[in-house]
Amino acid sequence: MSRKPRVALMRNRIYPGGIFHVMLEMVRVLNQHGIVPDLVTLKSRVSPDLAAEQYNMDVQFRVREILTDLRIPYEWHIILFNKISQSHLQKYDLVINHNNTSFLYKRPAGQQLISYVHFPRKARGLSDALSTHVPEGPSKKWYHIRRDPFKLASLAYQLDTRIDEQEIVLANSAYTRQTLLDHYPIPKNRVEVLYPPVEIPEVRTKSAKDEQLVVSLGRFAPEKRQLEQLEIARKLPHLKFCFMGFLSDNAYFEQCENFKKKHNLQHVDLLPNLSYRKVNELLDRAGLFLHAIRNEPFGITTVEAISHGCIPVVPDSGGQVEIVPRKELRYKDRSEAIKIIEQLLGRTKEEKEKLRADLFNRIREFDIPNFQQQFNELLNQIQDQN
Repeated sequence: MSRKPRVALMRNRIYPGGIFHVMLEMVRVLNQHGIVPDLVTLKSRVSPDLAAEQYNMDVQFRVREILTDLRIPYEWHIILFNKISQSHLQKYDLVINHNNTSFLYKRPAGQQLISYVHFPRKARGLSDALSTHVPEGPSKKWYHIRRDPFKLASLAYQLDTRIDEQEIVLANSAYTRQTLLDHYPIPKNRVEVLYPPVEIPEVRTKSAKDEQLVVSLGRFAPEKRQLEQLEIARKLPHLKFCFMGFLSDNAYFEQCENFKKKHNLQHVDLLPNLSYRKVNELLDRAGLFLHAIRNEPFGITTVEAISHGCIPVVPDSGGQVEIVPRKELRYKDRSEAIKIIEQLLGRTKEEKEKLRADLFNRIREFDIPNFQQQFNELLNQIQDQN
């Protein structure tokens, strides 16, 4: 086509975090093609200025809030947004779906649809656990008002067996890809893995490390399990802990603060909404990185920490297995995490340096240039077809 294609990235709500980071890198590639895309949503807390401040990215996009945000249970919110958005998305040549399901979204003739799946919503909807990230936690109840009253969305997902034959399906990890194949009648060769982009230096910076400093990085929310990290820190009072992350759940953050006060954890700092510069400074200083999310589809923050020379201690599940192939750094419960941290502290400087080098070499596959190249090739392929 002679004119620049009209492009939209869709998601029911758009907040700072890992998914938004992936969207920004797609926007950057689109900008290089001379395209300023729209972010189509019901509610957002993002802007180009925020991208510059928190992600150090100079990108251009427009936020299109197509309707007043709906105050309905979250699972219903996702499905209804897919339906409502159809009329607003008719005008676009390319739609990039970040909503983790194409259920009820029907691509109009001539439109190209890419679904970048961070984790299939259907898998969450059909899971018995209230949260796949807290598998040991409570099970779903039919009356769970906040997420899915009467399990109506779960019932809808049971009927969700349709994959558009022209839809390009990308998964953010091999773990997510396999979950997709387990839940949809889709040929294996139809789903490609495109790992999320992470800023990784060409050469690992060997900054002075405080081996007694443990950091974590993740949005303050129950599924990120900062309370569990506080339990671990409580058992290791001789270390310094800094928990960083975007503040998205004020009530949960207050729980974390109350836990810290109750147990007098003076060796723990809770640090919400730090600047990009400050986050990087702490990652450069820290010796260890603690992660707690179970069954995480990928884990951008773990890759970021490794790129700064942190040795990761992560759950033995989900995409973390792909990022951290060394089993001795993965744990199944709190007591095992504490044991791994203590063992790492006992290693020699030379042993830790070799471990950092090995981990850094592993994460080269996840760098931004690799993501940009693959996404750029996909855009060129789409444009050639048109």
